[in-house]
Amino acid sequence: MTTTRGHDRCGIFRPVTNNLRAWLLIVIGGVLLPISFCGFDQWYLTWIAFVPLLAAIDGVSRKTAAWRGFVYGTIANQIGYYWIPYTIDVFGGFPTALAWGFSLILCAYQGIQYSLLAYLTVRLREKNYS
Repeated sequence: MTTTRGHDRCGIFRPVTNNLRAWLLIVIGGVLLPISFCGFDQWYLTWIAFVPLLAAIDGVSRKTAAWRGFVYGTIANQIGYYWIPYTIDVFGGFPTALAWGFSLILCAYQGIQYSLLAYLTVRLREKNYS
């Protein structure tokens, strides 16, 4: 095993040092996750949807991992709950822009759980629990 930033890495991924590549991985993973659920019928993507997130948080600080996890989760939830702005607009009677704003707030709130997942993953790796 190699050492990165003072802790042992699991050696599965090379650390993503390019920020553009890391954010591209986050977006790809955030798109793959909701596509694997109901309505899209691509169930096999469930097995690989978290791999881009794990690659993007390997060898980074806890704060960076939490931020990347948050963006991953927000993207995944926004795509997965694509119907919420329409529902708020049509059945709630709110303007379309406000409906999208409510949807973004809801999906960002739900993205916090992915932030926690990424944070704890990096923390456990630092403690050599991986």
